[in-house]
Amino acid sequence: QVTANVGQFGTYGGDLLLNMRTKKINYSIGADYNNRVFKGDAHALRETYQAADTTRLSSAGGYERNNIMWGVRGGLEFELDTNNVIAVTGRFGERSMGATGNYAYDETSQVSGYLSQYNSYEQFDRGGVFYSVNGTWTHSFPTEGHTLTALFDIGSRNAHETSENKLTET
Repeated sequence: QVTANVGQFGTYGGDLLLNMRTKKINYSIGADYNNRVFKGDAHALRETYQAADTTRLSSAGGYERNNIMWGVRGGLEFELDTNNVIAVTGRFGERSMGATGNYAYDETSQVSGYLSQYNSYEQFDRGGVFYSVNGTWTHSFPTEGHTLTALFDIGSRNAHETSENKLTET
């Protein structure tokens, strides 16, 4: 099975899954990759009322966010006999997300007439590697619907993150 997707702003991705079954063993292997891009404009107005003063903070700007994720997976399922099945699966991959934004701010006070104008450049990156290994043993008893299942799951996700915000007066 192969799927693909395409979207706005250069978004694309796809995955592949291969499955093969013999009389006693089921094999599967797969891979996926996705690049998601989000762009937009942001406008905000915040007013703070305190006694006889009103402070206004308005901002306008744009942002772009990118999410990239890829992974590989595989599994084996063994039918030991008519009552016992053992399965082991695994997945490994990496994910990353980044964003940038540029915003212009205007801050005013109704009473003092104070005006502050500045620009904000924001950037952040986050990502990491992940893996998981899963196992299942299922025993079916002679009475229909009665089973005993044992599971194990081992996995990890690590992450790194950086964030930066630069303000400059205009």
